[in-house]
Amino acid sequence: MELKPIAELADVITGFPFDGARYGSEGIRVVRGENVTIGALRWDTTKCWKDEFEHVEYYSLKAGDVVVGMDGSRVGHNRARVEESDLPLLLAQRVACLRAKPGVDPAYLYYLFKSDRFPEYVERIQTGSTVPHISKDQIEAFMVPCPDKKTQQSVGSVLSALDAKIALNQRINAELEGLAKLLYDYWFVQFDFPMSAAQARRLGKPQLEGKPYKSSGGPMVHNAALKREVPEGWEVELLDAFGDFRNGINYDPKEEGDTDARIINVRNISSSTLFVNNNDLDRIRLRGSAVDKYKVTDRTILIARSGIPGGWSEEPNTSRGG
Repeated sequence: MELKPIAELADVITGFPFDGARYGSEGIRVVRGENVTIGALRWDTTKCWKDEFEHVEYYSLKAGDVVVGMDGSRVGHNRARVEESDLPLLLAQRVACLRAKPGVDPAYLYYLFKSDRFPEYVERIQTGSTVPHISKDQIEAFMVPCPDKKTQQSVGSVLSALDAKIALNQRINAELEGLAKLLYDYWFVQFDFPMSAAQARRLGKPQLEGKPYKSSGGPMVHNAALKREVPEGWEVELLDAFGDFRNGINYDPKEEGDTDARIINVRNISSSTLFVNNNDLDRIRLRGSAVDKYKVTDRTILIARSGIPGGWSEEPNTSRGG
């Protein structure tokens, strides 16, 4: 299939150099490099712009635009599609926007960048600079397959349907996480787990079986180690009684290995979610022996030791390099 530079399929727009000191909490949200992640826009850090400026229309994003982070350790991997629900948005410097030209399917354009083809291209053209970066000219020179419009639409439609199913699963997972946190709170914070038949009989009130333990008068005793009351009969153990502990790998990204692996960093572990997002992991190359030694599985619990000490997540899938 014929390959063409992306400049023939899309207009490439680089962002406006907004004065960071004039950002505020009101106005139009600005898409900066840190807002662009792997396959999604993130808004845990939001900056807005409310002042008028000359080229506001040129730097205003549209639904279907593809935004690409232009520097940082994950350059080539951080790219996302702008949805109608995201708007209005303004484009900041160090982020590029790709807007499909007439005759090009916007969904097909997005999946060209979401595929491995783009990060592999970025990796090939890196010059070894301290801060990885890709320029507008380099983005425009990215060579891609260009089938007819009907084929583009078919590809975009199939991949969009798959992404919709993935998004649905993620929403279900978020709801399940909420339920898990609620259950934890009932059991280990409020101590209102269902009272067992044995506990109810010891109280001389068998009718309390299944009722909330503490709220129903379940006996509590002071625990000196925790400095708080816990349900009668509960014990306190050290975590090492329940599993094996090990530190993560110390690696130098400049030292190339022979095995491709995804790496879980502190920023991938959040106190707001139970699971690691495997789509948001950096890729590095390590020695095969290191990958085998530090590989995590779907039974692994990860605990951050810096940044957000105590933040933890689970690895939801099967064995991964990490």
